[in-house]
Amino acid sequence: MKARLSRIARMNRLMLYACFTTLLVFAANAEGRTQPLHIALPERTALDEHGFHISPLYKQPKEQLQLPARESETPVFLEIYYSRDIDDDATISIMVLQNEAGDSLYIDFNNNEDLRDDGPAAFFSLKESAFFFDIVAQLDRKQVTRIELRRKPIFADSAQGDSVFFDSAGNLKAGFAAMYSSMRSMDLKGKARTFFVDYRLGLHRGYAEIDDQPYAVGLFDYNNNGRFDDAEGKGNDVFLIDLDQDSRLTLENPYEVFALNDILAIGQKHYRIAFVDPYGAFVELAQTEEQTTARFLDHVQNAQAESAPSLGMTIDPSLWNVPFQTLIGESISLTEFKGQFILLNFWGEWCKPCIAEIPELVYADEHFSENLAIISFLKTAQIEMARKTIEKFEMKWAQVLLTEEYEKAFRFRSYPTNILISPEGKILFSTISINRKMLEKWIH
Repeated sequence: MKARLSRIARMNRLMLYACFTTLLVFAANAEGRTQPLHIALPERTALDEHGFHISPLYKQPKEQLQLPARESETPVFLEIYYSRDIDDDATISIMVLQNEAGDSLYIDFNNNEDLRDDGPAAFFSLKESAFFFDIVAQLDRKQVTRIELRRKPIFADSAQGDSVFFDSAGNLKAGFAAMYSSMRSMDLKGKARTFFVDYRLGLHRGYAEIDDQPYAVGLFDYNNNGRFDDAEGKGNDVFLIDLDQDSRLTLENPYEVFALNDILAIGQKHYRIAFVDPYGAFVELAQTEEQTTARFLDHVQNAQAESAPSLGMTIDPSLWNVPFQTLIGESISLTEFKGQFILLNFWGEWCKPCIAEIPELVYADEHFSENLAIISFLKTAQIEMARKTIEKFEMKWAQVLLTEEYEKAFRFRSYPTNILISPEGKILFSTISINRKMLEKWIH
């Protein structure tokens, strides 16, 4: 009897040990599944956008500066406004001494309006296309903002950039200089070496492989203060991921931009942003069962909806009965849809913002179909690519090839453009991009 009880006790201990071992293995596997994905962000770049900012050179400094000793050179001055939210002074002053070889830059690195205690001048040669420097916050030495100075924008070496904005010598085209001066309330002559183009390199960029797919990812320091402290969604710093894998990280496509407390879908899985290094060195993503959120997208769409103006204009009467030909050979006219809301969408398959807003048009077609007719006018460069895009996104509404004649008749200036017409034929608004929040505000 004692031997039998002993065997039973040993069996029970073995079973208990086996169960305990199984639990340990299960716990280890579970820990492996939930281990956050660590993504290093070693690159500092600008966003992949075509916008740029011009800073003119002034004969007198904007701030009261203590200047270093110099000989006969006559300096000019540059003021860089670099941050929307910084504990220190948000502008940096630079004294520039120009010669035939380039520019000597006396930068107020410590931002104390004294250029005598910042070390020797840096030299920006005319042979160089760009010059970089860091601004280190005085209250936190890890808090760094990086600035890039150029004589022409990043994209201006292309044929389009030279022909539209700059000539080959780096002078601004007269028409663009006048327009930019008017917009910025400045007297910008546009002659080379009377200005710099400046970029704030607030994108901390890296790459991650998620479920065997490579993605460009990044943290964007929206307020450009050198730190990422908006993890609770209180600020505007954002996480970007190249979901469509076009190698671009940009705010122009808000479907790839997320608040730091968003839940996002990557492939078939959901992830939350588990940790953000306060200085942008890395970010960690953790898999979650939580539903996705889109706080940044909601913010953008709400702002667009509020800013869309009520025009109250009437559309050109001659356009109502024009027989427009669709891609599938049908003939339609605007008058067929009078009595309901009409959304005129002008787009092209070559236009990234146009492609980015297609999901919003699809949503509108599905949810407002009883009261809304969408007519897209296509300015195409590659008709077969346009057809593939229409098929890919299941764009089921009418697609009309846009001629130069009708492009002028509708009097719009950019792609995309969206014009909403009321059932009575009034133009309610004309806007660049469209979204569901904007339509919900008007369609009833």
